[in-house]
Amino acid sequence: MKDLPSYSAWYEITLLECGPHKVNVIKLVRAYTGVSLKEARNLAENPP
Repeated sequence: MKDLPSYSAWYEITLLECGPHKVNVIKLVRAYTGVSLKEARNLAENPP
C-alpha cells in the first residue's frame, strides 16, 4: 500500500458498508486510524 499523504485538515468519513472489498476497507481503516487488525475488522464488519 502506498504511503498516505499527510494533511493538517480533519475529515469525517462515514462507513456504511464495505461490500465485496472487505480486505481493502480493513487496510484503509487501519492506515487512517492506526487501530489494530482486530479493531479494524470489527469496524468494517459492524459499522457504527
